[in-house]
Amino acid sequence: MKIAFIGGGKMAEAILAAIIHNRAAEAGDISVSDISDERRGHLASTYGVGVGDDNVSAASSSDVVILAVKPQQFDEVLAELAGEEQDKLFVSIAAGKKLEGIAAGLGGAKVVRVMPNIAALASASMNVFCVSDGVSDAE
Repeated sequence: MKIAFIGGGKMAEAILAAIIHNRAAEAGDISVSDISDERRGHLASTYGVGVGDDNVSAASSSDVVILAVKPQQFDEVLAELAGEEQDKLFVSIAAGKKLEGIAAGLGGAKVVRVMPNIAALASASMNVFCVSDGVSDAE
C-alpha cells in the first residue's frame, strides 16, 4: 500500500513514525508533500520517506492520502486534489472540518475523518473516526 501525507507537521510525523515502527508500511511506500524545505529534509533523513512539494503528484501515486495540513490551508489543498481518482481513500486529521464538506470538496471521494490527540506524539493515543459513504470495513 502506498501512503501519501499532504502536510508533514508534528502530527503527520507521529502517524508516519507509528506506521513505519509497526510495519504497517515500509518507508519506501510513504511520501510526504510539505511546503517547508526544513520539514521535508527532516522527514527524509529521519525516516527515509520520499518527500516533495507537489501535493497532486504525491496523491496520484498513492492508495491512501492522509490530509494533515492546517485548517487555514485545507480548502486550497482540497481544491488541488479534487480531480484525484475516486477509488483512493482520503484520511483527514484536520481539526474543524466536517466529513461531508471534505468528501464534497474532493468530488465525492471516500473519506475517513480522524481526530488524533496529542498522545499520538508518544504513540499512546486513542483516536475517534467517522467515515463517508462508500468506505468499506476493510478500508
